[in-house]
Amino acid sequence: MNYDIVRGIYTNMNDICEQLSKDVTSSRQFLFMNILSTNIKEKEINKQEASFMYFQLLTEILTGMEHEDDAKTNMINHCRLQYIGNEIDLKYIDEFDKTYSPNEAIWWYTRHCFLFEILNKALRIQDIDVLFKYRFFLTDLHNQIKQLHSEFVQSFSTKNIDNEQKTVTVYRGQGINVDELENLNNNLGGLLSFNNFLSTSTNPEVALMFLRTRSDLQSVLFEITADYRQDTKPFCSIKEISNYNQEEEVLFSIGTIFRIESVDNINNGVTKIRLTLTAQEDEQLKQLRQHIRMELGEELNLNALGILMLNMGEYQYAQQYFTTSIQNHQLAHPDISQNYNNIGAVHAEKGEYDKALENYESTLEIQIKSLPCRHPSLANTYTNIGLALNKKGEYAKALENYERSLQIQLKSLPSNRPSLATTYNNIGLALNKKVNTLKH
Repeated sequence: MNYDIVRGIYTNMNDICEQLSKDVTSSRQFLFMNILSTNIKEKEINKQEASFMYFQLLTEILTGMEHEDDAKTNMINHCRLQYIGNEIDLKYIDEFDKTYSPNEAIWWYTRHCFLFEILNKALRIQDIDVLFKYRFFLTDLHNQIKQLHSEFVQSFSTKNIDNEQKTVTVYRGQGINVDELENLNNNLGGLLSFNNFLSTSTNPEVALMFLRTRSDLQSVLFEITADYRQDTKPFCSIKEISNYNQEEEVLFSIGTIFRIESVDNINNGVTKIRLTLTAQEDEQLKQLRQHIRMELGEELNLNALGILMLNMGEYQYAQQYFTTSIQNHQLAHPDISQNYNNIGAVHAEKGEYDKALENYESTLEIQIKSLPCRHPSLANTYTNIGLALNKKGEYAKALENYERSLQIQLKSLPSNRPSLATTYNNIGLALNKKVNTLKH
């Protein structure tokens, strides 16, 4: 990648400092976008849906799960490790540790100090480990935006607010590369989300100040229309509590989704991209969310986060969260067997079938003690054991477990359940492999 050596010609130090400040702020706020087209081919739908929605679900889980008492302490310790030798930021960290309260989350975020830097970098590159460590602050920041949004909406009934004031138009100046601009232009009507808390301004002149002038980037002005009356991800004006109140800032919560309305050249090489905030009841969005949430379950907890990581192929994190979930529960807790089962699935995906079997056996041991003998979960576990044994080439033992699974399913499930057909298929394949093995 080529970078411009000359950024401009300046005749006094104040102008240089002002430009440097803008460049630093602009680079820190660089956006990474996810786009979901409305015109994708059928075979590409699942992959693109998953890529788009998994980050949405990740942030939902991180901001929705209950946090342990030591979550703040763990975050602070991580902060201090990142800024060893940096006395200025270490003072900020000490101040945060001693004085922070949840109603100051926005104020701290807009200070553009250690929290802003670490969080935005982690969100840009989707560093799951760091995001998990900072879930305490992510939740507070999201909740404060949500609270301010709710308070403004509730004021409609007590104040004389006309319909025009219930809709806001905001702007965001940004530099993006040619491929990103082409992708936006090719996906009019599609969905767009940003991988961070989105900072915007009600003043287009402020937004234009942050346009990139580098030759390798295209200058774009996002014009966003948001309706307070719709059920959306929260957003709010933070002019009164931001460190930079002159910017007339409106802050959107993490992972907010927009509809791409138009892409137009305006003047001086600037492209205007018009977006509208997408309501939660948007049909395309609802279908996406319901489809993937079915895989995770209703509870937003460590187990759900582990399943999400497993689906994303992040096996190290999946195992970490399942293991932590086990450590956080009593041995008799009903989620324990599911955690062991999920750890088994991680090992199976990695081809570690002996370790997978160890965890499936732990699952089975707990289920036998806690569930009725005909419970469908037992059938699932016997199937998983059979699949792992089958992969190891132990076809006779695999058949035994498939048969046990089948007997439970025949007694507990309707005859037209697809899982029965799957079990018969597993039995047939194992028998075939067993016979072929005996022939040789």
